[in-house]
Amino acid sequence: MAIFSGFVVDPDGDGLDNATFIAGDQMTLCTSDGSFSLADVAMGQCPYKIVHRDYPVARGIIDIDGDSCYLFQMTRRRSPGSAPKSGILDAKREIETALVGMHESVVGVGVTPGRDSIVVYVRGDIRATPDRLDVPDAIGGYPIQIVPATTDARPPVYVGAAPRTRHRPVCGGVSAAHHETPAGTLGAIVYDRETRGPRFLSNNHVFARCSSDVSARASVGDPILQPSSIDGGGSSDVVGTLDRWVPYRVRGKNYVDAAIATPGGAVAVDPRILINGEMVRVAGTRPVSSRTRVKICGRTSGCGWGDVVDWDFSTVMTYPTGERIIYSDQLLITLPVEEGDSGALLLDEDNYAIGLLSGVVTIDGERYAVANKIRNVLELLDVEV
Repeated sequence: MAIFSGFVVDPDGDGLDNATFIAGDQMTLCTSDGSFSLADVAMGQCPYKIVHRDYPVARGIIDIDGDSCYLFQMTRRRSPGSAPKSGILDAKREIETALVGMHESVVGVGVTPGRDSIVVYVRGDIRATPDRLDVPDAIGGYPIQIVPATTDARPPVYVGAAPRTRHRPVCGGVSAAHHETPAGTLGAIVYDRETRGPRFLSNNHVFARCSSDVSARASVGDPILQPSSIDGGGSSDVVGTLDRWVPYRVRGKNYVDAAIATPGGAVAVDPRILINGEMVRVAGTRPVSSRTRVKICGRTSGCGWGDVVDWDFSTVMTYPTGERIIYSDQLLITLPVEEGDSGALLLDEDNYAIGLLSGVVTIDGERYAVANKIRNVLELLDVEV
């Protein structure tokens, strides 16, 4: 291990105050003269990034062969007027993995609706012990707004017992899960882009038992039950088989918690979603880039309403396996979802799909839903609504 230090300067050679320097999995802020120092940096090739609101992100790889000091000069300023909007998203996306991965207290990172501050969601009572926070006042020149979070984000996997019914034809918004998973929600019927065949959509942790890139806990062809086993589903309720999933990356960013299953040959499907006892057709998909009213159609909550309050949210999800998986480009919604809603589809007021529920987090005493953006889900699974 080595000490990696240096200076970050502007085009005129003056120290760049408030620059954030990231080397490998370590992050530090430069002082007023642009200097920084990192201890215990691994020897060999080390990727680095420099984040500052007035400059595009600088990145590269440097060889570390012992204690060393380097000079880094920023040469191209960001175009006028771009920093408050696009710059803060660039900065947030570059530092979120380091913040969530390095700081035990940080459970999420986002931006304010006006995109003038980076929001850091911190576990614990920050008002009682502000001196214990290991989060800077600014990153890359952008101010930090601290919001208290009670717990890590976690998947809402049902662990209790409650009756849920059998639905034929199989539709969205009903109880369904891998035969060894207690319960979850079948979010929607989607269609394979190559074969055009129907597929059942839900979370990886519902259909594929938290399968990661280092541990496949499920296999293609595993039975999917509707209703889930805890709702009475058994061998006569196998409605399909696991087709494919997006494995969690144990190291690095993830964008979706998603999996699909292929309906059995004799199983009838209905492409609509069960909402308050009525069958509703999904109108299509829409991106979210502002505060948006949405509803969820889940196995436990039924139909509930909330608002998307952060559409660039990042967090670390703690799974029953003990793994802490980092998620980026998520939606944060004021929606008090319950255990068993995992995999539910989120719809806007016009019934356009906007996300797939994947977790819950308690922030400042209130329960929020975390959802994958629907465009990421469909692209990574190669399916469409």
